[in-house]
Amino acid sequence: RSPEVWIICGCNAAVNLGWIFLNTWLPPYLEKTYGDYLTATIGDKSAVVGAMTAMVGLAAICGGLVGGATTDRLVQAFGLAWGRRLPGMCAGVTVCVLYLIASQMRDVWIFVGLMVVIGFTIEFGLGASWAVYQDIAGKHVASVLGIGNMCGNLAAGAFAWLIGYLAKDGNWQTVFYI
Repeated sequence: RSPEVWIICGCNAAVNLGWIFLNTWLPPYLEKTYGDYLTATIGDKSAVVGAMTAMVGLAAICGGLVGGATTDRLVQAFGLAWGRRLPGMCAGVTVCVLYLIASQMRDVWIFVGLMVVIGFTIEFGLGASWAVYQDIAGKHVASVLGIGNMCGNLAAGAFAWLIGYLAKDGNWQTVFYI
C-alpha cells in the first residue's frame, strides 16, 4: 500500500530493463549489427565483441565506485534524502536519453562508447538508489529491497524474452525505445 514502495518497484524495473540488454543482448546485437564490419576491419569479431562488452562491465564497476563517493558528498551538501535520490534520478534520466541516442547510431565505436557511458551511469546511480530503501523502509529494509529487486528481475526476465522476439525480426529500434 506504500506509494514509495511502488515507485521503487517501478524504478527497479526500469534499471533492470537497461541492464538486461547490456548483460545478455549486447554481444549478439554487436555481432548481428556490426559483425561484418568487425570481421573485415579487425578479424575475429567474437574476440572484439567480447572486449567491447568487457569495457562496458569495467566502466560499470568504475561507475559504482565514483557514484558511491559522489553520493557521500551529495549527502553532506543536500542532506540524506536528496543526497541519495539525486544520483539515481539523474542517472535514470541520462541512461534513458543515451539509449534513445544509441538507437540512432550506425558507427560501432560511437555505439560502444555510448554503452560504456550507459554502464557507468547505471552503476553510478544504483548504490544511492539502494540506499533510498533504508530511508523509506527503516528496519524493514530487507523486505522492501526484496520486493523491489523481485519486481526488477521479473521485468528483466520478461524483457529478455521480448528482446529475443524483437531481435528475431531485427526490430532493435523498439528494444532501445523500451
